[in-house]
Amino acid sequence: MSSATIGIGDPRSLLGAWDFTRGIVDHRAGSDYVATGRAVFEPFGETIRWHESGLLQRDGGEHPVMRTLLLRPAAVEGYWTVEFDDGRPFHDWMLGTPLLHECGADTYRGHVTLVDAEAWSIDWNVNGPVKDYVLTTTYRRPRMHDRAIA
Repeated sequence: MSSATIGIGDPRSLLGAWDFTRGIVDHRAGSDYVATGRAVFEPFGETIRWHESGLLQRDGGEHPVMRTLLLRPAAVEGYWTVEFDDGRPFHDWMLGTPLLHECGADTYRGHVTLVDAEAWSIDWNVNGPVKDYVLTTTYRRPRMHDRAIA
C-alpha cells in the first residue's frame, strides 16, 4: 500500500503491519513507561482485526503485552466502532471526532491524529478514582527490510 493512501478516517487504509511506540505517563505512580511492538490490521469479514504484541519496559524489566481489537463499520456511513475482542464496546472511530470510553468510574478521552504520510497516533487522557494517566501511541509503517517480519 502506498503511503499516500493512508487515511485514518477509513480503517481499511490501515491494513497491514505497523510498528508502535506507546508512552504512558502514570500520574498516580509518578512513573513513565514505554511499550514497543507490532500492530497488524487484517480483514476479518466486514470487520478489521487489530492485533498488537510487544514489550513494556517497566520497573527495570521487560513484560510482554498484547491485545486484540475489532473495527466494525457502524450503522452511520463513514463511522466505525472499536470493540474489544470479546465484543464489549470500546469507542467510536471517526476522524476529527473525540473518542470517549467509560471504564467503570474512570473516563478515557482521546483522539486519533494523522502524524505524517507514514504515521498516525492515538492519544488518551484517562482520569477517575482508579486511573490517572496519559497514553500516547504512535503507529508507523515498518521500514522495507522490517516488513517481511510481520
